[in-house]
Amino acid sequence: MLFVALVETFERLGMSVRFEDLSVEDVRGKGGRCRLRDNEMVILDRRLDLSEKIDLLTRELARLPIEGIYLPPNVRRALEKIAESCE
Repeated sequence: MLFVALVETFERLGMSVRFEDLSVEDVRGKGGRCRLRDNEMVILDRRLDLSEKIDLLTRELARLPIEGIYLPPNVRRALEKIAESCE
């Protein structure tokens, strides 16, 4: 499953993926990559549906230097689709 492969990819890169309630008044957005002290992580709004979580994780992964890192074929295909949509 693509979602699991994306989460595992972030974990291999040393980043945790957290699911939080982002409906707090001061917080806007669906989530993204952030740094808390020395820990880099991805926080996702737990209320997102699966396709939105996959899209957000894929877009965040596409912003990282991942050359030379093994990516499962389904993750690589998802990144290629993101790259194609940006052209």
